[in-house]
Amino acid sequence: MTYVCLLCVVKTLCETERDKPVALGASGVDCEPDGSFKPLQCNAGHSRCWCVDGLGHEVPKTRTSVYVDYHKPNCGTYLQRDKMDRQTVLWV
Repeated sequence: MTYVCLLCVVKTLCETERDKPVALGASGVDCEPDGSFKPLQCNAGHSRCWCVDGLGHEVPKTRTSVYVDYHKPNCGTYLQRDKMDRQTVLWV
């Protein structure tokens, strides 16, 4: 007999990371509407921003101190995003 889960929720890797509890003063992960990682991630409490790849890993040498918007890294210059990487699906 085969069972089908009617209450299962499919989440992307970003959504799974975003839903984890975060430490006091830390920022959670930002996801695009389609569930992929936003290329620019920021920790507003510490005024720091950095770029991430399709799996949410920080791109080396992109972390910057941000005091105004134009100090944020331009993640498009660092990344060639692969749609398959951004859409890694996890069952929870």
